[in-house]
Amino acid sequence: MTAARSRVTTPQTRGGLGACVGDAYLDSGGVSTALGNLPGYLWSAANGINNSGQVVGYAQTTHGNGLLYEAFVYTGGVTTGLGFLPGGNSSAANGVNDNGQIVGSATNASGNTEAFLIVVAS
Repeated sequence: MTAARSRVTTPQTRGGLGACVGDAYLDSGGVSTALGNLPGYLWSAANGINNSGQVVGYAQTTHGNGLLYEAFVYTGGVTTGLGFLPGGNSSAANGVNDNGQIVGSATNASGNTEAFLIVVAS
C-alpha cells in the first residue's frame, strides 16, 4: 500500500487494489493520479474507493456568502458531479461498493440533511 496525500485522517483501502484515496488523489502501485475537480470548484476530497477503481467524494466552492459542496464519482478517468436533491445546495458522497452503489448525504429544500443512494455502472 502506498501513502495517500490526504486531508482524511485515515485513508481508506479496498480489497485487491492495494490503493489509498484522499484529497482527490488516487495512489496505486506507486503511481499518484490527480482525480481532477468539478468545473468552477476550488478543491475536492476523496472519501471512498471500490475494487473497480471508482472513487467518490465531494468538491467545494463558494456560493454567495457560504460554501457549496457537490458529490462526485471518478470512473474511468472522468470526474462527474452527482448534483443535489431537489431544492438543495449541498451533497457529499461517502462510499461506493463493488456494485457501483454510492451512499452519501445531501441537503433538501428545507435545509435538512438526508441520506442518498445512487447507482452508477462501473
